[in-house]
Amino acid sequence: MATPRDRRHRLAHANPSLALHTPSGCWVVPMTAVVQVLPATALTPLPLAPAAVLGLLPWRGQAVPVLHPPGGPPSPPHAAPQATQVVLLHLPAQQSTVGLMVAEVLRHTPADAPRLDIEAWWQNARLGA
Repeated sequence: MATPRDRRHRLAHANPSLALHTPSGCWVVPMTAVVQVLPATALTPLPLAPAAVLGLLPWRGQAVPVLHPPGGPPSPPHAAPQATQVVLLHLPAQQSTVGLMVAEVLRHTPADAPRLDIEAWWQNARLGA
Protein backbone atom coordinates (compact mmCIF):
# COMPACT_ATOMS: atom_id res chain seq x y z
CA MET A 1 0.00 0.00 0.00
CA ALA A 2 1.31 3.43 -0.93
CA THR A 3 2.05 5.85 1.87
CA PRO A 4 1.08 9.55 1.71
CA ARG A 5 4.75 10.35 1.07
CA ASP A 6 4.81 7.96 -1.93
CA ARG A 7 1.66 9.58 -3.34
CA ARG A 8 3.14 13.09 -2.95
CA HIS A 9 6.34 11.91 -4.64
CA ARG A 10 4.40 10.49 -7.61
CA LEU A 11 2.29 13.64 -7.89
CA ALA A 12 5.38 15.86 -7.77
CA HIS A 13 6.90 13.97 -10.70
CA ALA A 14 3.62 13.77 -12.64
CA ASN A 15 3.08 17.54 -12.29
CA PRO A 16 6.53 19.10 -11.85
CA SER A 17 6.39 22.32 -9.90
CA LEU A 18 8.65 24.98 -8.50
CA ALA A 19 8.44 26.12 -4.87
CA LEU A 20 8.96 29.81 -4.22
CA HIS A 21 9.72 31.37 -0.84
CA THR A 22 8.29 34.86 -0.48
CA PRO A 23 8.03 37.18 2.53
CA SER A 24 4.38 36.06 2.83
CA GLY A 25 5.15 32.31 2.74
CA CYS A 26 5.77 29.53 0.25
CA TRP A 27 3.93 29.07 -3.03
CA VAL A 28 4.05 26.39 -5.70
CA VAL A 29 3.86 27.18 -9.43
CA PRO A 30 3.80 24.66 -12.27
CA MET A 31 7.14 24.29 -14.05
CA THR A 32 5.32 24.72 -17.37
CA ALA A 33 4.65 28.36 -16.38
CA VAL A 34 8.26 29.19 -15.44
CA VAL A 35 10.08 31.06 -18.19
CA GLN A 36 13.25 32.09 -16.41
CA VAL A 37 14.67 32.90 -12.96
CA LEU A 38 16.68 36.12 -12.82
CA PRO A 39 18.55 37.95 -10.06
CA ALA A 40 16.52 40.78 -8.54
CA THR A 41 17.35 44.12 -10.11
CA ALA A 42 16.14 47.72 -10.10
CA LEU A 43 12.72 48.14 -11.66
CA THR A 44 11.22 51.03 -13.58
CA PRO A 45 8.46 52.40 -11.30
CA LEU A 46 4.89 52.78 -12.50
CA PRO A 47 3.29 55.46 -10.28
CA LEU A 48 -0.32 54.85 -11.39
CA ALA A 49 -0.14 51.04 -11.51
CA PRO A 50 -2.13 48.84 -9.10
CA ALA A 51 -0.48 48.33 -5.69
CA ALA A 52 0.57 44.77 -6.55
CA VAL A 53 2.79 45.97 -9.42
CA LEU A 54 6.28 46.82 -8.17
CA GLY A 55 7.51 48.07 -11.54
CA LEU A 56 8.68 47.02 -14.99
CA LEU A 57 11.64 44.80 -15.80
CA PRO A 58 13.24 45.07 -19.24
CA TRP A 59 13.55 41.54 -20.61
CA ARG A 60 14.28 40.49 -24.20
CA GLY A 61 12.96 43.69 -25.72
CA GLN A 62 9.76 43.88 -23.70
CA ALA A 63 8.68 45.47 -20.43
CA VAL A 64 7.54 42.78 -17.99
CA PRO A 65 5.41 43.82 -15.00
CA VAL A 66 6.93 42.53 -11.76
CA LEU A 67 4.44 41.80 -9.03
CA HIS A 68 4.55 41.73 -5.28
CA PRO A 69 4.09 38.19 -3.94
CA PRO A 70 0.50 37.35 -2.99
CA GLY A 71 -0.65 37.10 0.58
CA GLY A 72 0.92 40.18 2.08
CA PRO A 73 0.71 43.95 1.82
CA PRO A 74 2.47 45.25 -1.28
CA SER A 75 5.76 47.02 -0.72
CA PRO A 76 6.22 50.46 -2.22
CA PRO A 77 8.62 50.31 -5.17
CA HIS A 78 11.31 52.31 -3.33
CA ALA A 79 11.30 49.94 -0.33
CA ALA A 80 13.60 47.06 -1.16
CA PRO A 81 11.50 43.92 -0.71
CA GLN A 82 13.21 40.91 0.81
CA ALA A 83 13.73 39.48 -2.65
CA THR A 84 16.82 38.12 -4.30
CA GLN A 85 15.23 36.77 -7.48
CA VAL A 86 12.54 37.48 -10.04
CA VAL A 87 10.72 34.45 -11.43
CA LEU A 88 9.26 35.10 -14.87
CA LEU A 89 5.98 33.27 -15.41
CA HIS A 90 4.09 32.74 -18.66
CA LEU A 91 0.33 33.32 -18.61
CA PRO A 92 -1.04 31.27 -21.51
CA ALA A 93 -4.62 32.60 -21.40
CA GLN A 94 -3.36 36.17 -21.65
CA GLN A 95 -0.37 35.46 -23.90
CA SER A 96 1.87 37.48 -21.59
CA THR A 97 4.72 37.17 -19.11
CA VAL A 98 4.83 38.56 -15.56
CA GLY A 99 7.54 38.55 -12.93
CA LEU A 100 7.22 37.58 -9.29
CA MET A 101 9.66 38.86 -6.65
CA VAL A 102 10.80 35.98 -4.44
CA ALA A 103 13.27 35.56 -1.60
CA GLU A 104 14.47 32.26 -3.04
CA VAL A 105 13.56 29.31 -5.20
CA LEU A 106 13.41 26.25 -2.95
CA ARG A 107 15.09 22.96 -3.79
CA HIS A 108 12.28 20.94 -2.21
CA THR A 109 8.57 21.62 -2.31
CA PRO A 110 6.97 21.84 1.14
CA ALA A 111 4.04 19.43 1.38
CA ASP A 112 1.68 22.12 2.65
CA ALA A 113 2.65 24.88 0.17
CA PRO A 114 -0.43 26.15 -1.69
CA ARG A 115 -0.50 26.22 -5.49
CA LEU A 116 -0.53 29.73 -6.90
CA ASP A 117 -3.22 30.28 -9.56
CA ILE A 118 -1.12 32.64 -11.63
CA GLU A 119 -3.86 33.69 -14.06
CA ALA A 120 -6.41 34.58 -11.36
CA TRP A 121 -3.79 36.29 -9.21
CA TRP A 122 -2.60 38.55 -12.06
CA GLN A 123 -6.18 39.32 -13.06
CA ASN A 124 -6.93 40.45 -9.48
CA ALA A 125 -3.69 42.44 -9.33
CA ARG A 126 -4.56 44.25 -12.58
CA LEU A 127 -7.97 45.18 -11.19
CA GLY A 128 -6.28 46.55 -8.09
CA ALA A 129 -7.90 43.97 -5.80
